Amino acid sequence: MILRLTIAAVWAAWLFAWAVASRGVKAQVRGDSWSDWLTRQVPYVGGLALLALPAPSGLLARRIVPTGDEIAPVFVLLTICGLGLTLWARRVLGGNWSNVVVLRENHELITEGPYTLMRHPIYSGILLASIAWALADGSVMALAGIVLVIGALAVQIRDEERLMDAAFGASYARYREEVPALVPVTAPGRLLAYLTR
Repeated sequence: MILRLTIAAVWAAWLFAWAVASRGVKAQVRGDSWSDWLTRQVPYVGGLALLALPAPSGLLARRIVPTGDEIAPVFVLLTICGLGLTLWARRVLGGNWSNVVVLRENHELITEGPYTLMRHPIYSGILLASIAWALADGSVMALAGIVLVIGALAVQIRDEERLMDAAFGASYARYREEVPALVPVTAPGRLLAYLTR
């Protein structure tokens, strides 16, 4: 119970920080239709709801990932790291940020900060925090929630990649070849190069 409340408190603090950081974006030029937005947001929000709500008794509440109190701090730390990554990436994006797939006025291709390590650090952070939450809960319902979150973010990434490719052409193609989408497999060398410039 304490683990669930701690993780929920971390997410609540993140939501507050995210809302505060959402001000001051550039005007939208091109992007999502309402139907595209709903196609991604309904499963995403549904998945997060399955993670956040306590599972009713029965099959949905059955724990299929055994977790003990000794590992609980690891899940909290992973949640903090994942959501912290999203805030860092959001700060680096500045006025180019959007919670939908859009191009902003004078949109720039950002390749600094966490974007030197992965193309989609916000999605990476959300996935890390969501997976930690699902594993901490361990129930069938939580694991169903993470499947929905992963599916929704996969569609969002696909749509965002198409938009960035159309907007930035060869520059984005080169960036895509050099930088992984979600998992910073080349992170140590890239991070060292970034920090020693």
